[in-house]
Amino acid sequence: MIAEETQRLARFHLDIALALFRAREQAGLSVETLAERTGLAIDRILMMEEGDTTSLTEVAQVCDAIGISVASLLPAETDNGLHNGIARAPLKRRPLLTQG
Repeated sequence: MIAEETQRLARFHLDIALALFRAREQAGLSVETLAERTGLAIDRILMMEEGDTTSLTEVAQVCDAIGISVASLLPAETDNGLHNGIARAPLKRRPLLTQG
């Protein structure tokens, strides 16, 4: 079961990495130009495009430099309510202040 979850999470990161690569290519940006725009190292950009998307801050920096939203990288939801096998928990809104 754990191996299955790990595999799903790895696939999720690879989906985001592929979306980053495609967005950069579609924007006509080289890795070098994107690195300059984000302040990230070229090697870091390449690592992200290969699946190391663990830093949301860096993913957001790259998206901002390309001119896309982070949300646009997320895989489409499937018919069973999963994103590539990863369930999305429904948002539960809680009041900011409770009256006591």
